[in-house]
Amino acid sequence: MKYRAVIGSFDDCGRKEGFMNLDKNSINMLLSLDDQRLAVVIRQLASSAGISPSSINLGPDELNSVRQALSMATDGDLSRAAELIKNFKKGNRG
Repeated sequence: MKYRAVIGSFDDCGRKEGFMNLDKNSINMLLSLDDQRLAVVIRQLASSAGISPSSINLGPDELNSVRQALSMATDGDLSRAAELIKNFKKGNRG
């Protein structure tokens, strides 16, 4: 099942490519990245959401936590995340 969310997609060098679907394939792609590339993607996504990338601590423990959360994401989690992203982009924060 795919949930369309307007979030930036980045190639393995961190260059913006457009948008990605928030689905298991996207999650698997993120999980396949090495720590350095995953950190780049997270920082760029944060920056596009108005969060200062320098305010994000992405050490080995944090990246392991991100990987664990991504690997455990259910279809319901992905649906809720897509809804939250859509609302955030519209200016609603809930």
